[in-house]
Amino acid sequence: MSRTVFISRFSLSILEIVVRTKILMQPPCRSRVSQFLLSRTRAAAVILGTALFSVLRVVVLSPRSNTPRRAGATSGNTTPTAHACALFAILALMTSSLAPATEPAKPAADAAPGASSAVLDLAPPDARLALEAFNEVQSLVRAWKPADTSPVVAGSAFDRASRACGAAQITLRFGGRVVGRAWRVGGTPAALLAAARDAMHAAEPFLHESDVKESVFASRLVVSLELAGALVPYAPASYDDADLEIPPGIDGVGARVDDTTRLIFPSSMLTHNTAAGLPQSPGDALVAAAAGALDDPIAGLRADPNNVPQKLAKDRNVQFYRFSVTHVSQQSPDAPATFLYRHGRVVAEREVTLDAMKQWGDGVADYLAARVVSNPSKPDQVALESIFNPLGASATRSSDPAVMSLAALALAERKPESARMLLHAVAIGSEKGRLRPAAAGAYLIAFERLLTQSPSPAAGLDRAIAQATEVCEQSLTQENLSLAERSLALAGLARRARSDAGLRPRLDGKLGALLATTQVDQLASAMPWIVMAARDLAPTDAPLAVAPLLGEWRDLAYKFVLTADDAGPDGEDLVGGMVFTKARVPLPSAQTVRVAAGLAAMLADPRLTPAADRGKEIVRLVPVLRFTRQLMGDDIHATLFADPLRAKWGVRNALWDQRMNSDAAALALITLDEAIAGLEAKPR
Repeated sequence: MSRTVFISRFSLSILEIVVRTKILMQPPCRSRVSQFLLSRTRAAAVILGTALFSVLRVVVLSPRSNTPRRAGATSGNTTPTAHACALFAILALMTSSLAPATEPAKPAADAAPGASSAVLDLAPPDARLALEAFNEVQSLVRAWKPADTSPVVAGSAFDRASRACGAAQITLRFGGRVVGRAWRVGGTPAALLAAARDAMHAAEPFLHESDVKESVFASRLVVSLELAGALVPYAPASYDDADLEIPPGIDGVGARVDDTTRLIFPSSMLTHNTAAGLPQSPGDALVAAAAGALDDPIAGLRADPNNVPQKLAKDRNVQFYRFSVTHVSQQSPDAPATFLYRHGRVVAEREVTLDAMKQWGDGVADYLAARVVSNPSKPDQVALESIFNPLGASATRSSDPAVMSLAALALAERKPESARMLLHAVAIGSEKGRLRPAAAGAYLIAFERLLTQSPSPAAGLDRAIAQATEVCEQSLTQENLSLAERSLALAGLARRARSDAGLRPRLDGKLGALLATTQVDQLASAMPWIVMAARDLAPTDAPLAVAPLLGEWRDLAYKFVLTADDAGPDGEDLVGGMVFTKARVPLPSAQTVRVAAGLAAMLADPRLTPAADRGKEIVRLVPVLRFTRQLMGDDIHATLFADPLRAKWGVRNALWDQRMNSDAAALALITLDEAIAGLEAKPR
């Protein structure tokens, strides 16, 4: 089955696959975000046996659901169907608890986890106990006695947290680098103490490598503690289902074979490959856990049909698990403990203010300008760090004219000197090879924006401007080009026509021709360029003929924005993000900022957003701006990033994928500038 493009009214193949899995009588397995995705399919009504993981917490476990990651979450209305789903899940758990061969009362790695009486208590230990446990772990690390074999003190936080949790993981970082990490299955008094000592033992080689005293090394360590709730038996039909059903960076996964259990915690998934900055998806983590429990690397090959979850469960007695966590960590060695949500914090909508957006814009501009690098011995050789990996503090440089032109466009008003450097570099490159339409369009807009800063923005760009204009004009008739490329080319010509009067007559009717065969649900890929082109092609006092079409697209786009009720407590930080149905896992990501830029650009033009509609449109846009801010690197990520200062204000690919793309930063900056102009009612 083929997937449809973003903003489609038709069924989605990835979700149709989910529909035909064995859902009835399964343990709770779906987040509310996946329910939102399923609601966008015609077959969603079939999902009557699906149990909401978050609904079960709310309906059954509300007394324990008081950790910071749940605070302020809106649970939405619990329908009779949801209650029935939760009941089915409880029955499944109760039934499986009577069969030790498939669900032992005490699943364990090398020891048994929590008592069987807690089998229905899915939530992790509460905030107070987690903080007490963290303080004891930190004291133990600062004392640095990994060889100490003293027993755990009865009644201590070590003892109580160990008994209350399904498992615990401790991570030690030194200078932004993970130097020690260990986990233990809970349910026994010494589980947490053992995990702390294991993490300290793992860090000892780095202690010797650092060539500092033990006391100094211990005082510089940043401590992170994850306490898991119950290990919930989980039976996905496929690893793709796991990617959809398990919120990445929120829940952990595991697998057990006989007496051997392997668990992978959320923070481990987020930092799976620090060298490349690649995260580990829940499905990948699940198959890795199975391979570890089986001690068989071949079982870790996800694409092998012999390794599908159901076959491993039937043929090799693999029991899969998932679990939620309470995560407590420091931002620096001397900082107090902070509760983390997906290794960060949830940005509140109340933080989206005009002054705040200006600060965010300055921050993103600083980040993007810092990615412009030149050769000290050859100043004309300029490149852009187009992909930055904050986990390993490494970057990939690019001389792609499209990438550099887009960055120049975004920086032209806030960092004109950086924009000039990029335009010069593209001009030099254009003498060796012809520009592509996307590069040419962005180049023209960037140049025109620099003109507003100075009558002579940069000398020696005449030939590049002439080539870019020619390329853009030719591209408008090339139907083999994508709508995005042609829209950006038209936007570049429309902006260039502001200073080139002879160009404007040649653009008459071009916008109408471009949109004549374009469906409303295809406009997302053309954002924000189609809005910019429409604004610049019409006189400021003339109505826009495309206003009704763009208005229809805007209403459709907001239907794919996650609300608090859609996201639930397992997706609080996803609120305001957009679901892209073409993606393998269609959760909100940095692709949202492309559409956000279009929505913000519409707010900035009174012909697209009349005064009477401004209030309503601002209210609709605020959650999208909130999600845009959520994607940005922050001080809270200091324990996650190897070089927090260098990564601050960069825009991540997704909340679970820390890689930072310069295109995403440029579009986020455009979004903020357009939104600020809209709020201040300033024409663009």
